[in-house]
Amino acid sequence: MTVLRRRLSRGDRGTSTIEAVGGVVLIAITLVCIVQAAWFAIAVDAAGQAARDGARARSLSLDVRAAVDRSLPGDLDGRITYPAPDTVRVQLDVRRVSMFPPITVAREVAMPRTGR
Repeated sequence: MTVLRRRLSRGDRGTSTIEAVGGVVLIAITLVCIVQAAWFAIAVDAAGQAARDGARARSLSLDVRAAVDRSLPGDLDGRITYPAPDTVRVQLDVRRVSMFPPITVAREVAMPRTGR
Protein backbone atom coordinates (compact mmCIF):
# COMPACT_ATOMS: atom_id res chain seq x y z
CA MET A 1 0.00 0.00 0.00
CA THR A 2 2.83 2.40 0.82
CA VAL A 3 4.52 1.80 -2.55
CA LEU A 4 1.25 2.56 -4.35
CA ARG A 5 0.84 5.85 -2.48
CA ARG A 6 4.38 6.91 -3.37
CA ARG A 7 3.81 6.23 -7.05
CA LEU A 8 0.54 8.21 -7.07
CA SER A 9 1.98 11.17 -5.18
CA ARG A 10 5.02 11.55 -7.48
CA GLY A 11 2.81 12.90 -10.27
CA ASP A 12 2.13 16.12 -8.33
CA ARG A 13 5.75 16.83 -7.46
CA GLY A 14 6.85 20.27 -8.70
CA THR A 15 3.41 21.62 -9.62
CA SER A 16 3.54 24.22 -6.84
CA THR A 17 6.80 25.57 -8.24
CA ILE A 18 5.38 25.82 -11.73
CA GLU A 19 2.27 27.60 -10.42
CA ALA A 20 4.42 30.01 -8.39
CA VAL A 21 6.61 30.85 -11.40
CA GLY A 22 3.52 31.42 -13.52
CA GLY A 23 2.09 33.71 -10.85
CA VAL A 24 5.31 35.74 -10.61
CA VAL A 25 5.41 36.16 -14.40
CA LEU A 26 1.79 37.31 -14.43
CA ILE A 27 2.46 39.85 -11.66
CA ALA A 28 5.55 41.15 -13.49
CA ILE A 29 3.62 41.63 -16.74
CA THR A 30 0.84 43.41 -14.85
CA LEU A 31 3.34 45.77 -13.21
CA VAL A 32 4.98 46.59 -16.56
CA CYS A 33 1.55 47.42 -18.02
CA ILE A 34 0.76 49.66 -15.05
CA VAL A 35 4.07 51.53 -15.48
CA GLN A 36 3.40 52.03 -19.20
CA ALA A 37 -0.11 53.31 -18.47
CA ALA A 38 1.29 55.76 -15.90
CA TRP A 39 3.87 57.10 -18.38
CA PHE A 40 1.10 57.53 -20.95
CA ALA A 41 -1.10 59.43 -18.47
CA ILE A 42 1.79 61.72 -17.51
CA ALA A 43 2.53 62.46 -21.18
CA VAL A 44 -1.13 63.23 -21.96
CA ASP A 45 -1.38 65.63 -19.03
CA ALA A 46 1.98 67.27 -19.80
CA ALA A 47 1.17 67.70 -23.51
CA GLY A 48 -2.18 69.31 -22.71
CA GLN A 49 -0.67 71.75 -20.24
CA ALA A 50 2.24 72.56 -22.54
CA ALA A 51 -0.13 73.23 -25.46
CA ARG A 52 -2.23 75.56 -23.30
CA ASP A 53 0.85 77.41 -22.08
CA GLY A 54 2.24 77.64 -25.63
CA ALA A 55 -1.07 78.96 -26.99
CA ARG A 56 -1.26 81.50 -24.21
CA ALA A 57 2.30 82.66 -24.93
CA ARG A 58 1.57 82.89 -28.66
CA SER A 59 -1.59 84.93 -28.02
CA LEU A 60 0.49 87.36 -25.97
CA SER A 61 3.29 87.43 -28.60
CA LEU A 62 5.76 85.78 -26.20
CA ASP A 63 8.28 83.01 -26.83
CA VAL A 64 6.26 79.83 -27.38
CA ARG A 65 9.25 77.44 -27.10
CA ALA A 66 10.23 78.88 -23.70
CA ALA A 67 6.65 78.59 -22.41
CA VAL A 68 6.35 74.98 -23.57
CA ASP A 69 9.76 74.02 -22.14
CA ARG A 70 8.88 75.56 -18.77
CA SER A 71 5.63 73.60 -18.73
CA LEU A 72 7.09 70.18 -19.56
CA PRO A 73 8.73 67.92 -16.98
CA GLY A 74 12.51 67.74 -17.35
CA ASP A 75 12.69 64.49 -19.30
CA LEU A 76 10.06 65.30 -21.93
CA ASP A 77 10.80 67.28 -25.07
CA GLY A 78 7.89 68.55 -27.14
CA ARG A 79 7.70 69.24 -30.84
CA ILE A 80 5.78 72.43 -31.56
CA THR A 81 3.84 73.12 -34.74
CA TYR A 82 1.41 75.86 -35.71
CA PRO A 83 -1.45 74.34 -37.76
CA ALA A 84 -3.39 77.63 -37.80
CA PRO A 85 -2.54 81.26 -37.00
CA ASP A 86 -3.89 81.11 -33.42
CA THR A 87 -3.22 77.42 -32.74
CA VAL A 88 -0.34 75.64 -31.06
CA ARG A 89 0.15 71.88 -31.35
CA VAL A 90 2.50 70.06 -28.97
CA GLN A 91 3.58 66.46 -29.65
CA LEU A 92 5.35 64.27 -27.10
CA ASP A 93 6.85 60.82 -27.43
CA VAL A 94 5.77 58.67 -24.50
CA ARG A 95 8.51 56.80 -22.71
CA ARG A 96 7.94 53.13 -23.31
CA VAL A 97 8.79 49.70 -22.11
CA SER A 98 10.47 47.79 -24.92
CA MET A 99 7.57 45.39 -25.43
CA PHE A 100 5.15 48.21 -26.28
CA PRO A 101 4.99 50.06 -29.60
CA PRO A 102 6.06 53.71 -29.72
CA ILE A 103 3.29 56.13 -28.77
CA THR A 104 3.08 59.82 -29.59
CA VAL A 105 0.67 62.09 -27.74
CA ALA A 106 -0.48 65.29 -29.48
CA ARG A 107 -2.52 68.11 -28.00
CA GLU A 108 -3.70 71.15 -29.91
CA VAL A 109 -4.99 74.38 -28.39
CA ALA A 110 -6.31 77.50 -30.12
CA MET A 111 -6.34 80.85 -28.38
CA PRO A 112 -7.15 84.21 -29.99
CA ARG A 113 -4.35 86.72 -30.15
CA THR A 114 -4.57 89.51 -27.66
CA GLY A 115 -1.10 90.91 -28.42
CA ARG A 116 0.58 93.68 -26.59
